[in-house]
Amino acid sequence: MNVDISRYLLILAASFIGSLILTPLVKVLSSKFGKVAEVREDRWHKKPTALLGGIAIWASWVIVTTFFTPQFNYKLPILLSATAIFILGLIDDIVKLNPQVKLVGQIIIASSLTLSGIVIEIIPYPVISIPFTILWLVGITNSFNLLDNMDGLSAGIAAIASASLGIFLVQSGSYSIAPLAFILMGASLGFLVYNFNPAKIFMGDCGSMFLGFLLSSTAIIGTWREASNLIATMIVPLLVLGIPIFDTTFVTLTRKLRGKAISEGGKDHISHRLVALGLSERQVVLSLYGFSILFALLALYFSINPFVIMTVAVLSAIGLYLFGIFLGDEKMYSSSNKEIEVIIAKRQYRKSGINLSRRRIAEIIMDLILISVAYFSAYLLRFEGRLINPNLTFFVNTLPWVVIVKLIVFYYFGVYQSIWRYVGIRDMTAIVKGATLSTLIIMVGIVMTARFKDYSRAVFIADWLLTVVMIGGSRLALRSLKEYLIDHRKSDGRRIIIIGAGDAGELILREIRNNNDINFNVVGFIDDDPAKQKYRIHGIPVVGDTENLKEIKQKYNIEDAIIAIPSASRETMDRILNKCKKANLNIRTLPVIIRGIMEEVATN
Repeated sequence: MNVDISRYLLILAASFIGSLILTPLVKVLSSKFGKVAEVREDRWHKKPTALLGGIAIWASWVIVTTFFTPQFNYKLPILLSATAIFILGLIDDIVKLNPQVKLVGQIIIASSLTLSGIVIEIIPYPVISIPFTILWLVGITNSFNLLDNMDGLSAGIAAIASASLGIFLVQSGSYSIAPLAFILMGASLGFLVYNFNPAKIFMGDCGSMFLGFLLSSTAIIGTWREASNLIATMIVPLLVLGIPIFDTTFVTLTRKLRGKAISEGGKDHISHRLVALGLSERQVVLSLYGFSILFALLALYFSINPFVIMTVAVLSAIGLYLFGIFLGDEKMYSSSNKEIEVIIAKRQYRKSGINLSRRRIAEIIMDLILISVAYFSAYLLRFEGRLINPNLTFFVNTLPWVVIVKLIVFYYFGVYQSIWRYVGIRDMTAIVKGATLSTLIIMVGIVMTARFKDYSRAVFIADWLLTVVMIGGSRLALRSLKEYLIDHRKSDGRRIIIIGAGDAGELILREIRNNNDINFNVVGFIDDDPAKQKYRIHGIPVVGDTENLKEIKQKYNIEDAIIAIPSASRETMDRILNKCKKANLNIRTLPVIIRGIMEEVATN
């Protein structure tokens, strides 16, 4: 069947223009009647901002949906229930409902929608499917409510989710339902013009709850009502709505652990934490847009193959788990010296062996999943994305042995005794050794038992490579993200150079990067050794020697110099100090604590 793209573009443009026109009118009325979000300690905005922008989103969507979309079975129930959730949010914006009252109202509205027949039908048992439908509707509704914590975030994510959901519905042949998503996309984009940083108006609960409820209900009638491609229909909505689901889960868990009510406001969302780590508000919002687009593209591209989409979904979940660990790890940015922490931790591990703390157990479980995904992906690559008997049988029969052997060998090589945020070459070497030895053991076992009859050797080669990439990548991801954010945060700090491109200089560079209390931006190294010129240490270049300090100071706008040559003679030190004085550089000598660390490292 030919798809009339112009029809979808027309209704998208109509809702966009409607929202674009209505939003400033709502802003004027909200300000006139005093419906303004005041500045509060637990809120992010820094000046009073008009509320109730959700009225424009709701009105433009309802008008275009009512008059410009064809009739289908669930059009009226969707219109009525979405309007009911909007009214509930509007009442909350005006009179501030008790969180329990608001939750009961959401449950009632979600339950009434199920009475019209909108139920997740891939679950064949009504006693399970109806409660799960209500939970899904209420959960996503509150996810977008919680996500509305930074200028442009909720509206932008809603627009991306609506677009990807609409495209998926067209691909799957749901032509009468797809307009609901495209109209919501237009309404969200029209509002986003005024809501992007710096926001001139907020959508309020009436807008965020409406967006979440409509997206969740559209996902049900568009993707979760057919079981012809069960895995795809289950995972696609989860990928499309991945960011709000992740943010809600993250905030819920962290607030529970701190004994704080989930319904309370706060600056503890993923967006707030990323700003605290050094990104600007716009960079955070655009980054989350990027993640949302990535998940949407994965859902659209891989929806044709349930095996592939299941693999991608698992890897996405692990990626979000690691991201959550990174954001929730307060010790990562403590002011304590990280090198001392490394030494102490290594001593503790040498004395007590593997520490089966909750974090370690989580690491082992995650590796178990990654090993399984790597082995499964190797089969998918070898057989071009299709697994049928007998290959599927071979995979199932050998998977337990693959997992057991790899976990034991990884433990033997000390993979579970490393600290992820300090992962280095030795840790990666241990992973490569573990993957290599375990692959050899598995292949020898198959040779002895089955002589590789009907088994593909290419599978095990691909499995080795994927295991190294996935297990190693999971370790490097946290460190890479940490270093990127630290470099970004330090970029506006006091500009300094380190004199001495040796071990001491490298240690000082790491301490400056890791210590949140030291706001220095290391611009370069200075060293008189000609062999070190134009080389880099952790990405920081050696920019010259001490004879050119004055020119280097002017060229790079340097303010301070740290001397990191603990073995320098008195004569050499006096010469360097004299050069720095002539260049009008403030001098900072090698900290005593770094010297102690160097001595400790040298003796181990």
